[in-house]
Amino acid sequence: MKEVVLRLIDPKIVAVLTVLAQSKDVYLRECAKLSNTPPSTTLRILDQLASMNLVHIEQIKHLKLYSFADTDDARDLKSLLRKVKS
Repeated sequence: MKEVVLRLIDPKIVAVLTVLAQSKDVYLRECAKLSNTPPSTTLRILDQLASMNLVHIEQIKHLKLYSFADTDDARDLKSLLRKVKS
């Protein structure tokens, strides 16, 4: 069932979410490279996920670090992604 749900979601979104699930904090270019997604698309996806309270953005001067937010929905999604990919 979990695999079916992930197939319904855009593969680029799943790729970005998978990178976030496997990493503690990532910056935009690193996330784009690891997910094989263009940086502009990755930024759009991360902004969309942040507006849904699934991704936390920590800004350090000019650098933004992205990670899963500390919400119930984000934890559930992270757990789902880790189970499917392992």
